Amino acid sequence: MDYGKWRGRGQYKEPTTLPADILERIRRIERYHEQTRLNDQSQGKPTSHPESHVPNVYRVFENHPKISLCSTLLDEPAPMLSVLQGGLESLPDSQLDPPHDLKTLSTWLYMSYGRMRKTQMGQHIRWLRACPSMDALYPCEIYVAAFEVEGLECGLYHYAPREFALRQLRRGSDVLGLIKRGRPDLEFLKNVPAMLLISTIYCRTTWRYGNRGYRYVLLDAGHLAQNAISAGTALGMNILTRLQLNESMGRQLIGLADEADFGQAESIQAAVIWNDRTSQPTAVQPSSGPLPLIDRDPLAQQVEAYGGVLAVHGDCVAPGVGVRELNPPLTELSPIPTTMEDHPMPECPTPEGGHTVRQVMMGRNSASSFPRSAITRDEFLTLNCLGFGAISPYPIRPAGAHTGLVRPFWVVHEVSGVNSGVWYADPVSRQWYFLRPGHFRMESAYLCQEQPACGQASAICYMAANLTLLLHQGGPDAYRLAHLEAGLCGQRMQLAATAMDLSCCGISRFYDQEIRTFLGLDQTGWQCLYALAIGQRATAATDESSEPADAPQWRG
Repeated sequence: MDYGKWRGRGQYKEPTTLPADILERIRRIERYHEQTRLNDQSQGKPTSHPESHVPNVYRVFENHPKISLCSTLLDEPAPMLSVLQGGLESLPDSQLDPPHDLKTLSTWLYMSYGRMRKTQMGQHIRWLRACPSMDALYPCEIYVAAFEVEGLECGLYHYAPREFALRQLRRGSDVLGLIKRGRPDLEFLKNVPAMLLISTIYCRTTWRYGNRGYRYVLLDAGHLAQNAISAGTALGMNILTRLQLNESMGRQLIGLADEADFGQAESIQAAVIWNDRTSQPTAVQPSSGPLPLIDRDPLAQQVEAYGGVLAVHGDCVAPGVGVRELNPPLTELSPIPTTMEDHPMPECPTPEGGHTVRQVMMGRNSASSFPRSAITRDEFLTLNCLGFGAISPYPIRPAGAHTGLVRPFWVVHEVSGVNSGVWYADPVSRQWYFLRPGHFRMESAYLCQEQPACGQASAICYMAANLTLLLHQGGPDAYRLAHLEAGLCGQRMQLAATAMDLSCCGISRFYDQEIRTFLGLDQTGWQCLYALAIGQRATAATDESSEPADAPQWRG
């Protein structure tokens, strides 16, 4: 059966209420996606530039007060698999609601985006951070809006991983007043200790990957958001995440001019909120006017501007019929017809043992090769369940505990107890569909822009979303949200794989149309957004002895 000709669950309906200007934004986003597809004739591989043209991966606001973070951190002894599956319920009551102080915040930041260890990349020595980033380009920044954190004045701070410090950018409760201005749904923020604002600096990725870099920075922002969620949860924090903030508010908050050039362009993509209740609410003073701009040093001597990136982001987040919430049936879509034979999805194996959260964050490493050996059926099922069985953050609102926009196709090369071939795992109905038997190592390597590791892996997960349906019925921002969710899913699987002593490799560069054809999706609105290769480790797992000598010390 050519299942690709079916639309599956959730039929497409031509919208009748979207204004003409919104439809034009959607068409421009679709053209952007079409123009940034890769094929074996396109230029999608990394480009080389003089060192002077490579943006610095560290932003430091040197003229702003420096607050050193704690050199002795809290431990995170909970097993990562348990935290991913059970959240706060996996922790003893004694670990819930940690102290609202600088040590807790320091631990959260370090585990989310701290510098972990050095590695050789070509002719250069790079610091790997707790969170993966394509080619270690690290386009993301973290800003801390602190409201009631002991040892930290109320205000806005920038997290500087190289200094392991905060730089104070704004003082006082004007920060909170701006964030919740005109947003009664954010009134609860006056009762929380702090929130992390995750931004993306586009030029750090576009210098290497051009206009397609917008897709990559969104995946990286999803990685970082999930890292912050997992690290905060393991500390006992009640975490609340939002993937949508007002664009104009975000620029004003971080002090960026509307007309900032491409080298300085930056956007807040997500907020991860420390949602424990404080002893008293933050008093908000009426704003006296617009907040002042904040000077930034250039990240490179010369930056090539990619207007397509700013244009597509503007189309996603501009005012007017933006996505408020993505609800069923848009969050329950499937590319598989209801008439196709299914296989009941086994229950997710109960995680037992595995590495702790700290060990996983410290030992993370992206695989450059795999030993062409099998992973077990339970490992395979655990990765799928933990990757796609979690409720997505607002404004994505699925009906159950599953991803709302992204769906997994698996190409199984060698998984003990599972037939080799192409599978679809439906997170909504919890059914497996065996789409095509066969051995596809050669095809996998080719589809992932001829990267040999993808042919060596035990399995490849292709994450797809029905962009046509989501955009035309959900609104322009569904494009950005789908990529963020794919990053969240990919990072959950990477954390789970590391916890089980497996290796993984995120794949952002792939032949878009060829993958759609291979999966039978070329007659549908489904598009591949991200891929992840999973397999056994080619080398021994990194242990705690690999921690750098100047890393913070751990205490209970």
